[in-house]
Amino acid sequence: MCTRFHLDPSSEEVRKLISEAADSPLVEAFSELNGGRVINPGDIGPSDIAPVLSAVKSRTSVRTFPMRWGFRIQMPRKRGDGFTTRTVLNARAESAPEKSLFSGPWTDRRCIVPASWYYEWKRTADGKRGGSEAYSFRSYSSEILWLCGLYRIENGLPEFVILTREAVPGPDSVHDRMPLMLPESDTEEWILSPDDPKDLLSRSFSDVIFEKIPSFPGSSDAGPSL
Repeated sequence: MCTRFHLDPSSEEVRKLISEAADSPLVEAFSELNGGRVINPGDIGPSDIAPVLSAVKSRTSVRTFPMRWGFRIQMPRKRGDGFTTRTVLNARAESAPEKSLFSGPWTDRRCIVPASWYYEWKRTADGKRGGSEAYSFRSYSSEILWLCGLYRIENGLPEFVILTREAVPGPDSVHDRMPLMLPESDTEEWILSPDDPKDLLSRSFSDVIFEKIPSFPGSSDAGPSL
C-alpha cells in the first residue's frame, strides 16, 4: 500500500519544500550515500530521498528535512537460515503505538510527508496487483496531500515510514488501505504535540479523487507493511 508518490515539479509549493530540504546539512551525507542523487521532483519510491516536515531539535517549530523512505529491518529468510534485509514503507496507524519498531517514533518522532498525489495498484482477479491497474489519488481542493508519518535515525541519517488507515468508500474499490492524511491546519499539531496523537486520527483527511493511469515500470510491493 502506498509504495509510490509524486512531487509535481510544476508546483511552487513543492519547489519551496524541496529547496528548504536542500538547505539541510544532511544533504551532503545523503549525496555521498546515493552517488550525488539527493532530492528530485517526480515519482518517489522506496529508499528515495524526499522532503519531510518534522520538528527542530528544540521541538518548538517545524521545518523541512531530507529523509530516506523506508525503515530497513532484518527478517528471517523464508527458505534456509539467516536473515535478509527488507524495507518497511508503511505502518498501520491502528497498531503502530504497540509495535516495537514504531512505538518510539510514535511518541516523539512524528512527521508529515508532502505529496502531490500517491499511487495504488488495484488487485486483479487472482489477488495480485499489476501495473496495468495503477491509479493516482489526489486532493479535490489542494496542491498537496499531507501524509502522516514516523521517522527514526539510523547511522546518523533520518528515514521515514508512511502511516496507513482503512480506506474510505470510493478509494476502497482500488485498495483496502490508504495513507493517513491530515488537513494542512493540523500538521503542526501532529508533529509537535507532546501528547498521544490518537485524538488527531478522527480529523483524518479522505477527500480524494482517483483515476486509472497507464502502467509504469516497478513493482507496487517493495516491502512489508506492519
